[in-house]
Formats: sequence, C-alpha cells, structure tokens
Amino acid sequence: MSSKQDQQIAVVGMAVRFPEAPTLDAYWANLIAGRCSVQRFSKEAAIADGVPRSEAERDDYVPASALVDGVDRFDAGFFGFSRREAEVMDPQYRLFLETGWAALEAAGQTGRRRSDSIGVFATSGMSLYSGKEMNTYYRVNVAHHEELLDTIDAIQIKVLNDKDYLPTQLSYRLNLKGPSMAVQTACSSALVALQLAVQSLRRGECDVALVGASAIHAPRHAGYRYSEGSIYSSQGVCRPFEQHAAGIVGGNGVGVVVLRRRDCALRDNDRVHALIQGIAVNNDGANKVSYAAPSIEGQKANIRAALRDAGISAALIGMVEAHGTGTAMGDPIEVAALAQVFGEAKMAPASCAIGSVKSNIGHLDTAAGMASLVKAILAVEHAVIPPTAGFVAPNPLLNLARTPFYVNAQAQEWPAADGPRRALVCATGAGGTNAHVVLASCTGQDGVPAAPRGKGGEAQEAQEAQGADDAVRLLPLSAKDEASLRAQARQYAALLRMDTASLRDICYTAATRREHFRWRLAAVGQSRRQLAEALDAIADG
Repeated sequence: MSSKQDQQIAVVGMAVRFPEAPTLDAYWANLIAGRCSVQRFSKEAAIADGVPRSEAERDDYVPASALVDGVDRFDAGFFGFSRREAEVMDPQYRLFLETGWAALEAAGQTGRRRSDSIGVFATSGMSLYSGKEMNTYYRVNVAHHEELLDTIDAIQIKVLNDKDYLPTQLSYRLNLKGPSMAVQTACSSALVALQLAVQSLRRGECDVALVGASAIHAPRHAGYRYSEGSIYSSQGVCRPFEQHAAGIVGGNGVGVVVLRRRDCALRDNDRVHALIQGIAVNNDGANKVSYAAPSIEGQKANIRAALRDAGISAALIGMVEAHGTGTAMGDPIEVAALAQVFGEAKMAPASCAIGSVKSNIGHLDTAAGMASLVKAILAVEHAVIPPTAGFVAPNPLLNLARTPFYVNAQAQEWPAADGPRRALVCATGAGGTNAHVVLASCTGQDGVPAAPRGKGGEAQEAQEAQGADDAVRLLPLSAKDEASLRAQARQYAALLRMDTASLRDICYTAATRREHFRWRLAAVGQSRRQLAEALDAIADG
C-alpha cells in the first residue's frame, strides 16, 4: 500500500436534515431531479412567526428561504435531557444531536464494536434562539419567556445555545472520547472541520471522526432585505454560474459524516461511500479588495495544495462541486482560480462538470460546505453527476468556453474510466478561509469499483437465493420505548422491501453494530418478504 493510500480517509456513514430532504435518499432524489427547495412564503406567514409587520411589509423585503421541517421537535428523553432543557435548547443543537446519532448508526458505530475513540468536529451558525439582543424578531425564543428564566440558570442556557458547546454536548451524551471541538470560519466551517478530522485520523488521535454542521435560523419563516449590490438575490433564488445569477438566498440544514482510516474501514467491511484523498485549508490574507471578498490567488494556492495532498493531477477530476454563490464577484473569481489550475493540466474544453448545490437549497451558512460535500459523495458513489437546478445559459463573464468546465442542466451518467471517479469540493468563508477536498469513489481492496447504491440488486438477490446458505435469519431490533420500537419495525420492513443491501449484512449489522436498549424484538425468516411480514405483524400487534 502506497503512502498516499495510507493517508486516505473513508466516509463510512452519513445522515442529513436538509430542505425537503429528511433522509439521504430524499436528498439524492431531489438532486437528481434538479429540484429547487427554496420556498417563497407569504408575508403573513413571516409575521405569524415573529417578523415585525413593519419589516415584512417593506418593499425591499424578500420572503424566501429553504426550510427544514421538525425544528420544533426533539427526542429529549433519548439524549437524557429534561423537557425544560429541551425548550431552551437551540434548534441547531436539537437537530445536530439527532442527526449525529443517525450518522453513527449508519456507520455501524453504536453497537458492541463501537470504537472507544470517536472524535467530534462540528460547527453551527450564530444562535438566534437564546436572547433578545441576538434576535429581536423571534417572539417564542428563550428571552421572551420569563417563566423559563425562572426555572433554569444562565449557565445552563448558555451551554444549550452557544456554538462553543455543540460538539461537546454530543460527546457527553453519547460517551464519545476522542477530540471534540467547535470550528468557526463562516461559510467554509464544515470543510475546515473536515480537514481537522482528517488530520486527527491520520495522526491516530482518534479511530473514528464525526464531522457535522448545523444551520437552523430563527424565525423559521424569515426572509431578508434586498439592497442593490448586496450578496442577496432580489429574485429569492440562487442561480450559480447562470446568466441571470443575482446572488444568494438563505437556507437551513444539518449534515453529518462519519470517517475512518481507509485500511480500517476495508478491514472491517464497512460500507464506504467515498474516499477523501486530499484536503487543504488556507486564508487569502490581505491580497484582495476587501475583507469579505474572495481571492483568485488564495483559492488557486489551496486548490493546488489539495491536489498535491491527494497526489493527483487536476486532469483526473470529473466534477467540481463549487462554492457557487451566484454573485457577480464570487462566481467569476472562483471559476478563474479553478480554470488557471485546471488549465495547467491541459484539459480539453467541456471535460469537467461544475455545479453548486446552492441552486437546490440556497446558502446554508456554516453548513454550506457540508451540503456540497454530501452531494459530491453521493455523486461519486452513485456514478451520476446531478444537474445544477434552474440552469439555462452560462454567465458570459465566466468565459466557460475557454475553460475545461461546463454546467450540466440534466443528470448524467458518470462512468469510471481508468480509475475511480473523482470530485473536487470547494468552500470559501467570508474573511478568506478557503477549503478544498478531493473525493474518490472506493475501489475496495481488489480494484473492483464498489456498486453504486440502488444498483445491482437483482443480481445480489439471485446470489443470495442460490447460495449454499439457506439459513433462517434473525433480525433483532431495540429502542428506548415501545412506540419507538414499533416505528423502527415499520422502518425496517420498508427497508427490506426496497433496499439492495445484502440480507445477511442487514441482520449482522442490526445484531452487532447497533446499541441494544430496553425494549426489544426479533423477527425470524429466510427471505426479505418473510422478515418484512414478521415486522409488520409486530408493529401492528
């Protein structure tokens, strides 16, 4: 194994709560369909949520955002919080804790084989929930309920709202003993957190790393004021690289990925969604027109550093998931930096797709890089490049015809050529911190590309049916209460009817890589259908 392979990090689990996408499957379906999940809501809805009427009725007020459902709900008992603590907790915390647990479960890191050293590297947006000074609009936040302040002290409010405590809350609640730290670099925070996690794994500081980003804004139905020359769109939609691009629109979301060293993941037969081959972080310094402006030189240097860390040429990149704000300054600078680096590889015109998930779900603030990362991971895994939503014609200022890039308007197949599929993910924070990541599809130990999720199911089922093993399968499930257990039985029944994962793997993972709680059940059967029917009977019994 080469030294570069030794440095590769496997993505072994993911979970998301994105606009109109409470699951990975829903997120991927929306991406493939080119769906824009930004909603325009009435000014009455904004007023009802706490926006002052004088604000909502302004002529320059744009009532648009990409919303996440369930921000008012939380399984407090599961994590050991009281109802009162849950009420004063920032929704960013609530969804992050639930999504973090879901990601660890997806990675098989909550059962008996769970590593003792799991690090947490996380970011969140400014808390708009805890005080009047932070948010004068939100009438239902903590500071507007004096009865809450009489029953819980200021320190407790702080540790349930301030972003410094987000990762350590998860570490404490789930007994995770690796490094645990908050990361804040504005819009590039998620990918900077990823870089710290990768370095921690490479140095052996932890065996597993959880990287998460949470951006849930309050009030929920809140738009923004538009002013000429600002980064916000007058149209209430974000159109990266498009001829009618006019800026960003805000969004909400939470995403978490779980990482392990490549050799450990392959040894333990983890499901590997993608490999992180290279990653780099830098800052523009003062070589730009203003503090918040992007820099061609800074981005160029960091792209080169990420490719160098991966040990590859830009010519091997088939997709760029760009920062892509759709602003008059940001897009031309980003494309110019990319074009100069990729141009050094003598790439042919229109040989590399470029896009941005902001066209689908808006700009997710500190979670923007996480949305981009998960999109790119799914793309290399499924072997499909998603379209850029709403794209018709390119912004002429980008001069795309003179670059290796094209913006695809339809989903397209992405076959592997002589090696794995590779993508570059980009994020830039206001203040100049750039982060770039090189992803690759996993080819396993034998050089055979891993089958994309959702493909190859018929062959796999036939192999299982014709195999020497006709054993009866035992599928054990557990939860902390009866209602949750019945709900879980229904979820597994649905999974068995649609998923293409090995039946043997599903039962093995449920038995050995899931934590076992007080309420338990076990379904028995020789096929997916038998197990699903048994679970339905238990759920409805």
